[in-house]
Amino acid sequence: MAQFAGREKELEDLERLYSADGLRTCSVYGRSRTGTSGLVREFCKGKPAIIVRFPEGTLREMLESICDSVTRYTSEDIPLPARITTRRSLR
Repeated sequence: MAQFAGREKELEDLERLYSADGLRTCSVYGRSRTGTSGLVREFCKGKPAIIVRFPEGTLREMLESICDSVTRYTSEDIPLPARITTRRSLR
């Protein structure tokens, strides 16, 4: 794995998750301008991965971001459901 200044521990943690058996998802988050996006891009080099950046905003905007990312990865249109139900709306 290529060196990525100051983030070796995080890269090792991501590699351990990636190497585990089964399907995995992983959320990486941090304050702006701390290198989080660069860390994810560095780790995903040469690996099949879907990277989703979540905008600040509504649930619909976040789901649109997921659909757009999956569509770019698979080249198949992933439509956003017409109705979105949240736990809050199920109460």
